[in-house]
Formats: sequence, structure tokens, C-alpha cells
Amino acid sequence: MIIESVHVRNFRSVIDEVLPCEECTALDKPAAIFRRLGVPTYVLWDGDHGNKDARPEDNHRLLRLMNRTVEDWPNFVADECACFSSNLEETLCKEIGAAEFNAWLSEFQTAFAIRKRAHALKNPVVISAIMKKARENARCSKTVEQIVSKITALKRR
Repeated sequence: MIIESVHVRNFRSVIDEVLPCEECTALDKPAAIFRRLGVPTYVLWDGDHGNKDARPEDNHRLLRLMNRTVEDWPNFVADECACFSSNLEETLCKEIGAAEFNAWLSEFQTAFAIRKRAHALKNPVVISAIMKKARENARCSKTVEQIVSKITALKRR
């Protein structure tokens, strides 16, 4: 889990469950159900700006569900949700530093015997290892730290 490697000593004690959804089209139904049941839910998705298959309607649907202003390519961190304009990986690359991010990505892609870079980029173990390495080298992702802070605050409500 990516956010587990940020500055929270025992993230699993703060959060009950992480429900990974491969695409943002699979987020709205579980989020709506959990919210209706009163289960604290933090919704996090990639806006996919620049992706040839991206559909702004997918972002619109999630933004309406989360009572946010509708826009095509949102980029924000809020109390109950966050969206990366393009994706998490691009955000990490910018915030940690492209050279470091790519070097560590290659290092862990090799270490975990993942043949394709695209698969390594979507692997939570690899991203978690990159986040840990970044922290050890005084690099951080302000956005991921904000998200972790919002999730822990949501859990305490």
C-alpha cells in the first residue's frame, strides 16, 4: 500500500480497509454504498488527463458523488477525496524528482523481477518502496502526505 510508507507509523491501525479499484469507473458504486451506510470513506482516483482513453465524464460522476465542482481534469486534495490530474505516478515523479523517481523505479522493477515498466508503475509494492526510499533520502511527496493526513483525520471523526 502506497500511503503506508509515508510518515504514519502504523497506517493499518488508522484505516480499516483499502478497497482497490482498477479503474475510476469502479469507484462510484462502492463509495456511494459506504457513504450511505455511514462508513468513513476516502475516495482517491487518477483523473487520467493526457491518457488517450480518458473520459472526463468519469471524473464528472465522481466529483458529483463527492459534492465537488464538476470539471474535466480535477487536481485536488480534500477532506473526503482526492484526484490526481493525470495519475499518482506522474505526481510522485514531479514531487520527488524525476531523476530519483526513475532511478528508484528501475531499481525496484529489477529487484521485484517485473519485466514491464508500466506494470511496475502500477504495483503498490514498488510504489511503496519508492516512497520509503524517497523518505530515507529526504525527498517527499507533499500531495501523498496531505492525503494521508486527510485519511487519518477522516478516521478520527
